[in-house]
Amino acid sequence: MNVTTAPNTSANRSRHRPTFTWDAHACLPLDPKTPISLLDNYVAGDVDYVCVNVGMDMNSVAHILRVIAAFRAKIAAHPDKYMQIERFDDLAIAKSKGLLGVGFDLEGSVMLQDMPEMVPVFAKLGVKQIHFAYNRNNSVAGGCHDDDIPLTALGHAMVRAVNNSGMIMDCSHTGRQSSLDIMRASTKPVVFSHANPKVLGGHERCIDDEQIKACADTGGVIGICGFQRFIKSPN
Repeated sequence: MNVTTAPNTSANRSRHRPTFTWDAHACLPLDPKTPISLLDNYVAGDVDYVCVNVGMDMNSVAHILRVIAAFRAKIAAHPDKYMQIERFDDLAIAKSKGLLGVGFDLEGSVMLQDMPEMVPVFAKLGVKQIHFAYNRNNSVAGGCHDDDIPLTALGHAMVRAVNNSGMIMDCSHTGRQSSLDIMRASTKPVVFSHANPKVLGGHERCIDDEQIKACADTGGVIGICGFQRFIKSPN
């Protein structure tokens, strides 16, 4: 998803806020040996900040930590091109230096080991965005390719932990009811980084009008995904 933040309105111009082009979910091979030079595609595309996936529900905690450690080391080894984003103000610093800002996201919550206390740990490792389920139900939330279940009691505690950590709550891949519960519970904006409106396609990953309006009510944004399965054929 590409989103330009801080719209160029007179109010924002008066506060001298910079604008950023944000690719809110990018996938590199989940392998510590992955060349970080793949991020140069985002540099060439004039992206200011990219959020790179570092793990999903089916990946072990050990594997996710290896990927995070490797990616962080490779980003740090190229300070002339990339900057690891640790806090919001780093976005403006990276842009002013002509660097690509990089953060991480997790697709799911199994790696949190049913512990809200794990959320700030991953946040300190550079995870700035998180989904609670990757397509299938887990102990925290429902997935979009499974029975439609509500956010669990543990899930509500996880929402509070995510809000407190400064992470972005992402409902892509999340089941309908769980996504609505998350948006009601969250005190911060919630996004769908790569989930099209159902008017564009009837796939389970697409979201309906109620979800779209609920997202907007949180102050969040919705990404348009070009994946063919999520878009109706013109024929």
